Amino acid sequence: TSAISLCYFFLETKMFSERCIFVFLFSGTGGIYMVTDYENMDAFNFFQQEEIRKGLAKNLDVTIYARPELPYDIMRELRKSLESGVSLIPYVNAGYDSEQLLAIRHALAKGINIQPYLNIAYHGACIDEIALGLEHNINVTPYADARYTWRKMREIRLGIEQRLDISQYANPLYSYWQMREIRLGLKDGLDVDSYKSIMYTTKEMHKRRMLLKSKRNTPSVSDKWTLFQDADYDIHISPDGINAYLSWHCNRAIANVSELTTILEKHSIVFGIDYAALEALAKEYSVIGKDSRKYQNTLVAKGIPAIHGRNGYYEWCFDTRKKRQMNLLADGTINYDTLTWYEPVTQNQTLAIYHYATAAVDGKTVTGQTIPAKAGKEKAILTGRGFEMLPDLKTYVAAKNGHVRLHRNELIVSDLIILDELHPVNEPLNFNSDVYITGNVTGPVTLNVNGDLAVDGFVEAAQINCNGSLLLKRGINTSSSPDTGIVMVHGCVISKFFEYVTLHADDNIYFGTSLNSNLSSYGEIVSYGRKGGIIGGTSYSEKGYCLPNLGNPVGTNTTLLLGTNDNICSQRFAIKNEIANIKTMLTKLTTVYNTYCEKTIYTNPYANDLLQKAEHTIAVQNEALECAYQKMDALEKRQTRACQSKIIVEQNVYDNVQVHYMNKKITAIPSTQVAILINKDSLVMEKLYSCDP
Repeated sequence: TSAISLCYFFLETKMFSERCIFVFLFSGTGGIYMVTDYENMDAFNFFQQEEIRKGLAKNLDVTIYARPELPYDIMRELRKSLESGVSLIPYVNAGYDSEQLLAIRHALAKGINIQPYLNIAYHGACIDEIALGLEHNINVTPYADARYTWRKMREIRLGIEQRLDISQYANPLYSYWQMREIRLGLKDGLDVDSYKSIMYTTKEMHKRRMLLKSKRNTPSVSDKWTLFQDADYDIHISPDGINAYLSWHCNRAIANVSELTTILEKHSIVFGIDYAALEALAKEYSVIGKDSRKYQNTLVAKGIPAIHGRNGYYEWCFDTRKKRQMNLLADGTINYDTLTWYEPVTQNQTLAIYHYATAAVDGKTVTGQTIPAKAGKEKAILTGRGFEMLPDLKTYVAAKNGHVRLHRNELIVSDLIILDELHPVNEPLNFNSDVYITGNVTGPVTLNVNGDLAVDGFVEAAQINCNGSLLLKRGINTSSSPDTGIVMVHGCVISKFFEYVTLHADDNIYFGTSLNSNLSSYGEIVSYGRKGGIIGGTSYSEKGYCLPNLGNPVGTNTTLLLGTNDNICSQRFAIKNEIANIKTMLTKLTTVYNTYCEKTIYTNPYANDLLQKAEHTIAVQNEALECAYQKMDALEKRQTRACQSKIIVEQNVYDNVQVHYMNKKITAIPSTQVAILINKDSLVMEKLYSCDP
């Protein structure tokens, strides 16, 4: 799409013919695609025809956007809106451009009510910032203003999310860089009044902010006392500068309080002087005798310690302890009775109450120096979905019935369907939410769950497709109907046992015993309990295995696979092709763009705008290339990890156990407490040695 956008830009500027652009786009791509099954195609240019063709290929009602007067990029957004099930017709009729329509489409697809805040004067990036604020449940009114650029909107949005006083910088006259300096100062608890004047450049603001920040840092406290000595006295000042003590040597009498005050001032002790202590000291040593006390260390001045501000914090009104924490019984098996999966909540139930940070109060030493106190820091507002923040900006309540979970700073209330039990059904059961079944699942039955699935009871003869994680407290058996024993899970799996099951999980698999099942995991495969382990079937784990037992005493054939699998290889091939294609496209785009820049004289009033769009297209391709490199790097790490995986057997390896790695295969020797490792492209068995004394 980005490449087509740039090519259309070249066509508009009439530098290259349609034929040149046509060859540029589709040479070497397997041929030319023409639209032949829609009437009046001659009324559309090539790019409009492409949008109609793509819509027809997906059985969309292309009559909604197949209008010659609509630019191809508007047609594209209408086509994509049909694909995502939202309507952009009112916004097209209102005159919004393709960039704005893209942002509106993204917001509507997420279920965000963007309509009350739209303004045709906003750029698409501004609409994105407003939508992001609404998605984060904040009041966007302070920055939903056409006087702000999207970058200024972002600074105000971040300030609101960080609970800062945005009135200090929410002024259109500031540049967004100036806004940023003020926001960062507020975030650090600095007095921004000293540098927030609009007369200061960004550079000057940064300089003043960093100076304030350095002064606010509490100086390191020495563990040494300050000592002033004289023939008549010693003065000790505590390491924190708060307390000053005077010891009179009794060489002569003290004349009066004024003499002691003068002595203290001589050593810069000017704050917190205890005149009552000085009077008592002067009275006691007005006459020196043989019974006069020495080394009395009288406290003569006391400063004020700094009171640091308390950080803001959330008071949680539900159990935030990490769910799905597996507790083990004495025999090493998982205690499924204590394994919690969901935290149910009801609509309008209070989830959290925020307590704001408290102010800081600077202290002062006996020498009059300020002891800077650290201001309490506010916590960012909670992001997520399924909840509302009340007008007090402190109280969070559930927006619906469901269950709640907290992950870092993200609060999520998800729909939860609770069922007693399931019986055989002919049609698949589809759930677009998390599902909790308190009883048994008796099949044949097919479950498609677009979330997490937890079953308290026993599962028999079920086919499960789970887009989240899966908990089977009583296990799963499909031996009576093997065609249904297929389980596909995108998250992790916890089950008491597997019998005759074909299971794949993108994350870890935790269980007690697997009997004649085929397990596959991109994570770890871990079995619990002294009698647990894998018996029969073929299993693959990308990260390795940890098992009490492998095989069984009667010698059931059991196969385990290590190393990389077809998934890694196919993804690697696809990403390599993606990188090559992006590089080829970037080379062509950059060459054509540079040629245009060299030959164009800026007589076209739209030339600068068109060039900016072209630069954006190249930037998008560069971002796509960087993303592809990151995916390749992650895949290479997975491959390295897979080639270092191993099998840990804490108790027994039985007969007829085979382990495969690439084209290598070994038949495990019956033994106890062993590890099967990959060593220089070969498989070896090593003895496990206990670390206990």
